[in-house]
Amino acid sequence: MSSGSVPKSKRGKHRWVGLEVSGVVQDRKEFKHMIESSDEIPSTCRVYDFSRNEGTGKNLAIIRIPLQDYNSFREILGDDNSVLVKSGIKSITSSGKIKLVRERLNLKRPKRKR
Repeated sequence: MSSGSVPKSKRGKHRWVGLEVSGVVQDRKEFKHMIESSDEIPSTCRVYDFSRNEGTGKNLAIIRIPLQDYNSFREILGDDNSVLVKSGIKSITSSGKIKLVRERLNLKRPKRKR
């Protein structure tokens, strides 16, 4: 292990959540703004993937939620009066591994931009 790196056991724990996003949201930038400006979602949440399915008009997204905020986030998505739910965001799957969420949503890993 190189100096300065944190052992895996000491890193913050989190969950990856696969979401279906209504066709009202047009792109990743718009979705990211919606997530960041929402009072319901912790500020430590991060958008990782966003993919638009032109055939169905639905979007799929993957976000990372800190483990300590995960249960409250699930409650928000289960509340029909939630701003997120009213905006057309629905949870499809979640896991501790992003690879599993991508497999369940049938998303390929995006190419890194350098």
